[in-house]
Amino acid sequence: MPRGFRVDLRNEQLPGGLAYYHRSRARAGENAMLAGSGERSARRCGNPLSARLRRGTTLGGVETESPKSPVHAGEIVLASGSPRRRDLLGRLGVPFEVVVSGVDESGAVATEASALVIELAERKARAVAACRPGRIILGSDTVVELDGRILGKPASPADARAMLRDLRRRTHRVATGVVVLDGSTGAAHRGAATTAVTMRDVADAELAAYVATGEPMDAAGAYAIQGGAAGFVTRIDGDLDTVIGLPTALVRTLLAAVGVPAGG
Repeated sequence: MPRGFRVDLRNEQLPGGLAYYHRSRARAGENAMLAGSGERSARRCGNPLSARLRRGTTLGGVETESPKSPVHAGEIVLASGSPRRRDLLGRLGVPFEVVVSGVDESGAVATEASALVIELAERKARAVAACRPGRIILGSDTVVELDGRILGKPASPADARAMLRDLRRRTHRVATGVVVLDGSTGAAHRGAATTAVTMRDVADAELAAYVATGEPMDAAGAYAIQGGAAGFVTRIDGDLDTVIGLPTALVRTLLAAVGVPAGG
């Protein structure tokens, strides 16, 4: 979620799942402070800055640990700097640390959406496992697929506008892959979820104004369904969490496979 973004709870045009998501975020505390106010909220492998959250603050309604306290054996590692994924994982009541993988995603082999997101999720997880040996690592990746074409994050504002023009008046698929890697054994548990999203006929001026906010530049398909693009969406077939970036039902299943209980 970009800095300065505020949820308009009065928007009655949101699809039901989105309205629930926004109400839930508001109750949980949209502006939860991360460790060391103003510092980076996540670290890459080898970075000495703490990525852990300060005790007494909440993320998704979950009390978090002090950055000075030792890492507990039950704490997993989220191999993603996405604030949306942090929020969704936090709702499951799983203590976690955030470490950004820094993986180069350009060399992926898979071409089908579900296979691609699983491949990229596993790359992220294994990269982080190298600096967090023996830990449980969760990696995830999301892409948009339209007519067999894969849309990742836009390369430029012009690219973002072009993606959104292609998506309007159409139904596309959003695929999110999740890999849970057991660092003690090297075993990986994999899965992907897909949700169909339909957009209305959005005017060029609306698209240009949205792109100008900068939000699309950090989102697959150039839109954040939980953000400024919520009003573009007319129908969702599948789980909203998949579109936001972390299918929580799938995460619960994969974490259970390595003995990590998750609520939510």
